[in-house]
Amino acid sequence: MMIGLGFKPLEAAKLALIGNTAPVAFGSLGIPLTTLATVTGLDVNALSSMVGFHLTIFSFIVPFWLIAAQVGWRGMVEVWPPASSAAQPSVRCSFSCRISTARNWWTSPPGSWR
Repeated sequence: MMIGLGFKPLEAAKLALIGNTAPVAFGSLGIPLTTLATVTGLDVNALSSMVGFHLTIFSFIVPFWLIAAQVGWRGMVEVWPPASSAAQPSVRCSFSCRISTARNWWTSPPGSWR
């Protein structure tokens, strides 16, 4: 699709790979996390919460990184307000998933939520 929009093939691949860095941990319905929990014996809720914390940081960085990869740092500085507003929905989603996982809202009955 990006090549059809006029991007060069290498630029399209570069931007697609950078844009898909943050959500990989929860890809395929969380199979990377459940596999890690099974192999290491760690609690899947604790792992999910920590990954959600890291995704919050990466979700904020990725739009800036995409713009800097395409037009350079000087161009990114010129358009940082739209990049910041583009990052906020993803950051809010990652943060809310982290909080709900940390409080075990997925596995506890609704009456015990606090």
